[in-house]
Amino acid sequence: MNGERLLTAGRRVLRRVLGPARLARRVVQRRRMEKGACKSAFRMFSEIRQYQRYWRDGSAADAYFEFELHRRETTRDEMFAYIPHGANQRMQRLANYREYDCTAYDKRFEYLLFRAMGLPHPEVALFTFDGEITDGCFRRLDPQAATDIILNSPVKRYFLKPAFSGGARGTDVISVSGGRLYRMNGAIADLAGIVKEAAALPAGYVLQCEMRNQHAEMSDLNPDTVNTLRIATHRSGGTSRIVGIELRVGRKGGCFDNAVAGGVFIRVDPLSFETAGDCYVKKPLTACLGQFHPDTNVKLSGVSIPFSREIRELVLERAAVAFHEHPYLGWDVAVSDSGPCLIEVNLGFEIGALQIAAGRGLRDDFRYDPRRTPRQNSKWTEVEQYWKRLEKRAARA
Repeated sequence: MNGERLLTAGRRVLRRVLGPARLARRVVQRRRMEKGACKSAFRMFSEIRQYQRYWRDGSAADAYFEFELHRRETTRDEMFAYIPHGANQRMQRLANYREYDCTAYDKRFEYLLFRAMGLPHPEVALFTFDGEITDGCFRRLDPQAATDIILNSPVKRYFLKPAFSGGARGTDVISVSGGRLYRMNGAIADLAGIVKEAAALPAGYVLQCEMRNQHAEMSDLNPDTVNTLRIATHRSGGTSRIVGIELRVGRKGGCFDNAVAGGVFIRVDPLSFETAGDCYVKKPLTACLGQFHPDTNVKLSGVSIPFSREIRELVLERAAVAFHEHPYLGWDVAVSDSGPCLIEVNLGFEIGALQIAAGRGLRDDFRYDPRRTPRQNSKWTEVEQYWKRLEKRAARA
């Protein structure tokens, strides 16, 4: 035990000693790469150290360059208002009831809640877990019966998602063509093989149908992908509010609209539901593209999102009720011919793109305070306290 403690302490000391040295080397390399078109190396190093200490987070160095703070003149408070990814994850984790994480992390429970609450949601064709295949109602199927369901369905494209995932990580695309199933890389898909793959995952796969009837105004932005809104909400005191919205548009020939998959994103005004400013990409590096989509040449700025009133009602008044134990949620919403459709809900969602599109940090919008990070009580603890209060009241009576 003492050896383990000494080893942990030694690693902590090494991080403290080597961390600044690694940061200094990274700053110098960045300065050379930018060919002097940025702040001095000394100033960048100093600002990053202040930024790290403010948020108490090692990912602040990545955020400093992601938000291009090394090129922009900002006050200290404007710099601190940008929330690093690691700090965002920590703040959201501390605010959550851990007992309810599975309702948003596990896409099986998420699907069941969407269905129970009557929320519009793309159908799930199959689930795979523990070496089994089931349909959307959890009825067991053999691989051949499951394959027949897919081949005979009018849907021609499906998203194969790990039940525990986010940001398109581990997601594949299953396409139907000529009586066969194909994966995104062109290989022939075999459901029996997919079941074996699923055995290595914590919760298996979810095979979700692609939304087929995308609204014409959304499809015109890029017809190759389902283009969605990422809506960040905060719930407190029994009411929910929209913190920020971004419109995400895929690339020509692509399958996903996510920023981490190379998609284009632009800010949406939460009041007017109209896009504003320039559009950006994050891969391989953050870059401003102006107001036009790089592939379709469609103007993305000034686009009015269809069914804006219905989207607001769906997210704030209906969906938020099902997930009311989570203060911070990121909703992925598509728009069909008949109205909004919830693709999924995300815990610990990434907010870098929201801040890049907004052109400012969202610390105050999210009501984050790194100096005060109270951990949410366990729901079991609250229940125990409730019963103790009842017992004391009964004893006094």
